[in-house]
Parts: sequence; structure tokens; C-alpha cells
Amino acid sequence: MSEFSDMFRRVKLDKIIGYLMYGTEDFEIENKGTFEDRIEDAFDKIFESLEKRCPFISRENEELQNIIMEFSITHNEVYLEIGILLGIQMYKNLEQQDFDWNNIQAIINRNVSAEGKKNR
Repeated sequence: MSEFSDMFRRVKLDKIIGYLMYGTEDFEIENKGTFEDRIEDAFDKIFESLEKRCPFISRENEELQNIIMEFSITHNEVYLEIGILLGIQMYKNLEQQDFDWNNIQAIINRNVSAEGKKNR
């Protein structure tokens, strides 16, 4: 498989997230489902873990919920800001290359087939 064909095959959101956050493509989002389901699962998971390690902790403790939410909000704000800045930079780079936003698939196909012709 050509270098470009392989690159386009590997372009998946999970892999982009893994590369940007962890420096590796070998990352898959564990929890599939809606955004809301994934947030609720994460909330349940953190409290299950805390309750196992510290039996006196309860997910009904409003002060503990607030502490966790404050951490989560700060965390989300930082990653949202990073994501927006990265997205803007990627957009700028594509704009400078006269990227054809209306025909993305044709651009991919043209470049993949051009690579195949070059390898013949």
C-alpha cells in the first residue's frame, strides 16, 4: 500500500485524538456512545473507584461532587482552548494551500490514484 493511501486509511478521529493527546496513533476511544452517556459513565467510574478505595466517600456528598466538577471544568476549558487553537491552525494551513472544501473525497481519490501511478 502506498504511503498516502495508508495515511488516508488511518485518518480516524480516535487516531487523531490519540496522536494529539498522547503522541501515538495506537489509541481508541474506549467508551462509544453519546457524549452524554460517556460523561455519565466517567462520573460513575470515578465514584465507583473512590468508593472502593475509601468506603466513607459517597457520590451523594455534594462537596466532593463540587470538587470533582471544578477539576473537570478546568480540565475541559484547557482542552477546549487547545482544540480550538489547533483547529484554527489546521484551517489556516489548509486555506493557504487553496484546499477545496467542497470536494474533499475527490482530492483524496486523486492523490491516492496519483501515488498508485507513481509506484507502477
